[in-house]
Amino acid sequence: MSKLTGFRKKLAADAVSRALSLRKKLGVSFEESVSPIDAAEQLSIDVRFVDLPSMEGIYVADNEPKIVLSSLRPSGRRSFTCAHELGHHMFGHGDRFDEVFTGTFTPATIRAKILGRSVSTELYTVDEHWMGRPIDCEIGDIILLPRFTTTDGDQLVVQGNLADYVVAEAKAVGTTQVSTRDSKMSLALRVTRRRYIGRSCYRFDEDIEEEDTEA
Repeated sequence: MSKLTGFRKKLAADAVSRALSLRKKLGVSFEESVSPIDAAEQLSIDVRFVDLPSMEGIYVADNEPKIVLSSLRPSGRRSFTCAHELGHHMFGHGDRFDEVFTGTFTPATIRAKILGRSVSTELYTVDEHWMGRPIDCEIGDIILLPRFTTTDGDQLVVQGNLADYVVAEAKAVGTTQVSTRDSKMSLALRVTRRRYIGRSCYRFDEDIEEEDTEA
């Protein structure tokens, strides 16, 4: 076994250990999914969204640590980047700047194949694997809900059916509860403004203007 391979195995084992310790600290079981942004907020890390096209994210290590995420990146990528920056925090790294990653993977092609049409927004499939954490999306995103699903707010507008799913679009800022008729699944779906800029803790607030969230 090469020294590099041995180092990577040790690093991976250390990362798993730190991740499990963090889950224990946050009261999240190993089986539950978790929002990296919510996790960072619970650790008193100030998470902010900015409209910078040249970066994925920034980690600022000081007495009041900060994570800065680009609002111009896809929502799934923002969550991934926040988890990455959170890793810097857990390992005690100094300041980090992560540039935009580009590759050949095209989520737009997958969305078009599933929906039978091209969409510029994100696509979410709601199922039991989301249990334990909210689904965070933006206005305009497409949500595939199980048949016989109910919501208690006006955040979603149904567009039609697709196989065993109901196709809905996120239309209003705020939080709604999504539940199946048999009560086997119930979770929160949170909608924020498109390409929201400001502090993460205000992103789902219906009554706050975006410029007021940057203080």
